Amino acid sequence: MSAQTQSSASFGVVGLGVMGSMLALNLAEKTGESIAGFELDPAKAKGAEAKATKEGLGSAFKAYTDLKEFVNALSTPRRIVLLVPAGKPVDSALAALGPLLDKGDCVVDGGNEWYENTERRAAQFSSLGLHYVGCGVSGGAEGARHGPSLMAGGPREAFDLLEPTLKKIAAQVDGPCLGYFGSGGAGACRCQNRKRDHPRHREMETSRVDGVTPPRNHFSSVLRRGPSGPLERSERPRIGSKSHKKPPTTSSDGDESHRRREKAKGRSPHR
Repeated sequence: MSAQTQSSASFGVVGLGVMGSMLALNLAEKTGESIAGFELDPAKAKGAEAKATKEGLGSAFKAYTDLKEFVNALSTPRRIVLLVPAGKPVDSALAALGPLLDKGDCVVDGGNEWYENTERRAAQFSSLGLHYVGCGVSGGAEGARHGPSLMAGGPREAFDLLEPTLKKIAAQVDGPCLGYFGSGGAGACRCQNRKRDHPRHREMETSRVDGVTPPRNHFSSVLRRGPSGPLERSERPRIGSKSHKKPPTTSSDGDESHRRREKAKGRSPHR
């Protein structure tokens, strides 16, 4: 919560691995503004700066290995995207980052996270007056660098703060490939997430964040629907529909109970 530096960066990226460094370059190029990055590994931080220099963006990007300096380099309200491995690494990053932020600052998890984790973290941040957004970033390293498909979920106020920048860096297909899916974990990135398949994504996630958890075969039926624009020949919905089919069981106890019973019998629960 220290004072900002004179030359403040408009956006911050935590985690300068492949995805993080590529997204940072995209931000620097498409926004024309200063971008700050943070990385614990000094070699990765130097590598990200070297990439920026090689692409003529050296003056627009600076990497930090001190978290406090990184936070102080950002203009307020701060907008920070995390691109670190899902799970405990995200919790560790947030534990270190949270105390350095001010009310109204916004943190975006751009990793491949489970929606319930996103909702838990959002509740913790909300109690501190901070915004937390889950945002699927689809397209791999090339997408992160040149234009990903972005699927955000969280407080509308936070999305409004992010939207002008996200529109600039998103892929462009009849407009920016950017969607807001509502509050809670609706933007968590573990679902079919191409721009043209947003209706199916929305239906699956809405059923969860509304507090209703349908059986897995419901999601299978959603993914089987088609055609859906450019995805009508895609294998992803077909594969997804199979992965969401309910395992065979004669009980109504649910999938977890089925797995426990099968394990106790010494059989694989996935047969």
